[in-house]
Amino acid sequence: MATAEPVEPAGPTPDEASGGAGPVEPSPDDLSPYYQAMRAGFEEDVDAFAGGLRYWLDLTLEGGGVVGGIERARYHNADEEALDDVVFRLYPNEIAGAPILTVDSVMVGGQEAKWKLEQLDSVLRVTLNDPLPPGESVEVDLSWQLVLEDGAGFNYARLSYVDDMLVLSSFVPLFSVYEDGAWWDAFAGPGFFGDPAYSESALFDVTVTAPDDLVIATSGTTLDSTPQGGGTTTYHVVTGPMRDFALVASPDFELLSEERDGVTVNAWSLPGNAEGDQSSLGVALAAVAVYDDQFGAYPYRELDVVEADIIAAGIEYPGLIYIDTSLWEPDTIYGEWVIAHETAHQWWYSLVGNDQVETPWMDEGLTEYSVLVYFRETQGPLAEANARGWFQSEVDSYLSRGGEMQPLGLPVESYVTSDAYGALVYREGALFFDELGDVYGADEVIGFLQDYFARYRYGIAHLEDVRSLLVEHFGPGAGELFDEQVLGE
Repeated sequence: MATAEPVEPAGPTPDEASGGAGPVEPSPDDLSPYYQAMRAGFEEDVDAFAGGLRYWLDLTLEGGGVVGGIERARYHNADEEALDDVVFRLYPNEIAGAPILTVDSVMVGGQEAKWKLEQLDSVLRVTLNDPLPPGESVEVDLSWQLVLEDGAGFNYARLSYVDDMLVLSSFVPLFSVYEDGAWWDAFAGPGFFGDPAYSESALFDVTVTAPDDLVIATSGTTLDSTPQGGGTTTYHVVTGPMRDFALVASPDFELLSEERDGVTVNAWSLPGNAEGDQSSLGVALAAVAVYDDQFGAYPYRELDVVEADIIAAGIEYPGLIYIDTSLWEPDTIYGEWVIAHETAHQWWYSLVGNDQVETPWMDEGLTEYSVLVYFRETQGPLAEANARGWFQSEVDSYLSRGGEMQPLGLPVESYVTSDAYGALVYREGALFFDELGDVYGADEVIGFLQDYFARYRYGIAHLEDVRSLLVEHFGPGAGELFDEQVLGE
């Protein structure tokens, strides 16, 4: 986040879904629909998730800010111990501080299950009928509803319903991450100025039934749209391995698209700014090309760039980024920086995952460094030096105002203010990687990042993984630099 061909739709029919009954029936274990969401040559990436995390969602945009959801979610126990329960995160309730997402029913294996809500209804803990052995999977069926009042906007408006635009991010119940013998249940809460979600990569098969006058943009690829009569259309969307699913809908969206090297970038915009549309699309295309070359290939068929009235400059989700309307303008340096930053999150956060609440530097600092790489590769060393100088000036300004220099690898809450968070996690975080370039060589840092990306793509990395790989590439001195600046030791 930046601060400052066709197949038949899966699941029940819209009439069945509107009754709030029954689970989504999973499609057969034919993975070919998911292949269509992948860039040519990356279809086999889907195969590793055949027995892993899966979501089948039937969503109904019921009018206004109301979303009905019928969901089947498959959890695979990759731990060494049997599990007595599984945990979903209901992020809308966390960031709103109120139960705007309500769960109507929970079933396991076709039977009603015991479940309870925790952490201001942001944690849904489901008791399994039988312990889930290592290597086995369980399917959980949920029925739920999300209600956003007109004018509502939460956490930088990443979840909002304003001026007929419905922005839905981390809005479906997602499995939590199970690690170190426990389910991740950290609670960021309302007013949190970081990114609240932490989840594992999964395959999503989604049907969305929406009023005909709404244009929708989503993570993944839309395979089919089917008019239902009565003023609604059903869209069938699938993703490759992604750790979240985002959707935004507006009656006013216009679409400008371009395909390069097997990746189509879609720019979804509001009317009246053709130059901004073309400029935003061009920056995103250039950023994908740079990061594709410098870090590793973008594996999905599409990237959606959406103009939205958000409070942050930009917000990232797998396969989809939001850019604030104020920055959807041609030839502005800050707008270019934001689009380059959010696009880099497709590599750092979306593909290489991390705990965004506990270790935000791992994706935010690295995306800021990626902006330096973007300017170097598209406009040359002077543009890179200018961007680097701006990062340093931001840190210096923060310190001159009495700000405290803190380690980079702390949880979001440790930075107390958004000023500290932006100056240190983002700007100083980028300068850490730039300093590695000064010491060991910029090309060597790119080699490190290529290795990091290849090892943890679709997975989750932790601070100790970064340190270990730094030492592997550069030797003990890099580990000492990491200990000093990242860990504060």
